[in-house]
Parts: sequence; structure tokens; C-alpha cells
Amino acid sequence: ITALSSFYNSTLFAGLDALHVDVIRLNAFALLNEAIADPAAFGLTNVTTPACTTPSSLICTMATLVAPNAAQTYLFADSVHPTTAGHKILADYAASVIEAPQKIGLLAEAPLQVEQATFRALDGRMMSAVGTARAQNKFDAYAIYDYGNYDRSNDFGGGDSQAHTVVLGGDMKLSDRLLAGVAFGYTEDKSSLGNNGGGFKLDEATLTAYASYVNGPWYAGASAGGGDLDYRNIHRTIPLGAGSRTESGSTRGTHLMARVLGGYWFNYGSWLHGPFVRLTYQEAKVYAWSESGTSSTTMSFGHQKRDSLVSSLGWQAEGSLGWLRPYARITWEKDYNNDDRTVRAGLVSTGGIGFGLPAFRPDDNYVLFDVGLSGPLGNSNVTGFVSVNATASKNDGNYQAVTVGVRVPL
Repeated sequence: ITALSSFYNSTLFAGLDALHVDVIRLNAFALLNEAIADPAAFGLTNVTTPACTTPSSLICTMATLVAPNAAQTYLFADSVHPTTAGHKILADYAASVIEAPQKIGLLAEAPLQVEQATFRALDGRMMSAVGTARAQNKFDAYAIYDYGNYDRSNDFGGGDSQAHTVVLGGDMKLSDRLLAGVAFGYTEDKSSLGNNGGGFKLDEATLTAYASYVNGPWYAGASAGGGDLDYRNIHRTIPLGAGSRTESGSTRGTHLMARVLGGYWFNYGSWLHGPFVRLTYQEAKVYAWSESGTSSTTMSFGHQKRDSLVSSLGWQAEGSLGWLRPYARITWEKDYNNDDRTVRAGLVSTGGIGFGLPAFRPDDNYVLFDVGLSGPLGNSNVTGFVSVNATASKNDGNYQAVTVGVRVPL
């Protein structure tokens, strides 16, 4: 029977390959052999004899089981058919393969959160200098820390992401109207896949160049940068009946980003307020990779590309309260490139990548709130600043962030 099953499977897979169509292939034969080889890993106690005392499981009842709990602890009901426990193992297996592309699709979404942290850092640096005088050809250095937390709703798979970002940089006022600078950032992002289904870690180093131009109440700015993506400990936790197993791997990728913005300040006593507009483009690429195992659940995943083009329109205010300068902002953001994506995947034991399914798709329309505060630290020329950032009405889940930093004239 084993030889016949192997021949049938190889013939079937060869025929499917010739058709060049997407098929979700399962290797149930290998999975059952793994259960036979290690029954305890699946919560089983017997994988050699049937749970039923009848010739066929079709006429088996609770009264004809070899033991009251045999349906939950035996693998086979009769000579060929699985028990309730066996069917649950197979169902969990099938579900894990179908769910995998959407889970792994989150790898291409994570870099977008990293860029937002970098922007919050640079924005905090810029807002800390609004309304303050600065000498030409003088260099300012800064150090900034940002913490971001993104909670995905259960309707979108659940899970969360926590990112810690450090940004170091400096800029110089080149003329009365022009400023230019560069910033280096490093982010450690830890994301879970929801429902205890696994997670991954992303380390990204970024380099960003930026410039701003001011002409009276008008201002404009631009930035461009790139990052190197290092994904570690990508793991899927797969329930298999009463047991579970974990498949893991790693991969790399690249990240490009560019931004332009502009706005206008109205005067109102010691306060400034006005509209602004911003356009942000990002491109995240995740290289194809395979999990490191050799079992029936080990999978390969194809190359991913996530493009994002976000417009931001809002109003902000900044003023003076003694030696402190508070500010607040409300922004409406929309992602025009948040199209459906397909993540391709497949079981390594059935020939690798063979089907594609839709990836996680975040909300493309939401509101963003910012409040912040800056001021001198003691009697020095050092300026400290802090801000809090949060989204609202985001269907896939909202995120919150806190940014703190110091700016030092040199």
C-alpha cells in the first residue's frame, strides 16, 4: 500500500505540474507517517491497531470502540480510515497551509511601520525648531528614540507589532531659507502572527537624506532613503490535533522610501497654525525563502513586493507657553497603492511553490493624531522634545507611538 500510495502521489504531482495551474498540494501521506513514527508529538497513544472492533469504521459506534477515548487517542479507526483525532490532525494541517501565505504576507508590511518611526523622529526634530532662530552654516546634531505598538484586529488575523527605533543625525542651515541633513536609523521590530500562530523579528538599518526650504510663512521639504531588511526567527506554530510543531526560517530584503511635503503657517499671537500636505512613497521587497525543516509541514514562500503611496492632509498648531513649545496635529491619510497582493507558497515536500493566496491588506483610509512638546533642558542650548502619535478609525487595528529626543547645536 505504501508503494502504491507513493506512486499515485508522484504521478498526480507530475500531472499537475504539466497543467501549470495553481493547486494547494498537501502531503497527507507523509504527515500520517510522521504521526506513526512519533505518536506522542500528536497527542496519540496508539498508531498500530484500529480504534474500532468492527471491520469498518462506517458501522463503528461509541459502544464498539476498544476504549471510551479511543477516537481521541488512536490514529486509525479501521485498517485505512483515520479516527476523529486523525481527521483533526489532517484538518489542522490543511488549515495551516491555507493560512500560511496571509501570515507571511505581514513580512512586507512591517517595513512600512519602520519608515513611519523614522519620519516621527525627523518630524520631532523639525517641530522642536519651529519659531526659533538659528545661525547660518551651524550644525545641529540629534539623538531620538521611538517606540511604536501596532495592534491588529481579530478580523485581520490578530497579533501585534512592537518596534524600537533609534535615529542619530544632524543638519546644517545652508542659507536663510535652506536646510539639509542626514539621519541614520536602526529598528528592531518584533511581530506576532495572531492566535499564537507564530511571529518574526525584523532588524532594519536605514539611511535618510533630507532638505527643507522656508520662504516666509511657506515651507517645503523632501527626504529620500533606503534600508536593509533582515528577517530572523520567522516561525509558524502549527496545531496538529492535540500536539503542535513549529516551522522556522529567515530571509532578507530591501526598502526604499521618498517623501515630499509642504505647508503654510498663519500667525495667531504667540501661536502658529496652518494646513499641510504630504506624499510618501515606499517600496518593500522580501526575498523568496524556505523554512529550514524537512517535514510534511515545511513550506517555501515566493518573493514579495509591497508598494505604498500615502497622501496626508491635515492641520497643525504650534505655540509658546512660557519656556515650553507645545504642538498638535490632525491628519487624514490614504494609501493609493494598497492593492490586493498575492503571496505564493507551497510545501517543500510536494515540489515547493505552487499556489498563491491573498496577503494581509491593511486599511487604506484613517486618521492620525499627534501631540508634542519641546523646550530647553536647563540653562543649556540643548533642546528636548517628546511626542505621542496614534491612529483612529483604522479597520485593521490602530497603532500608538511615543518619540523622545534631544537636539544639540555644535
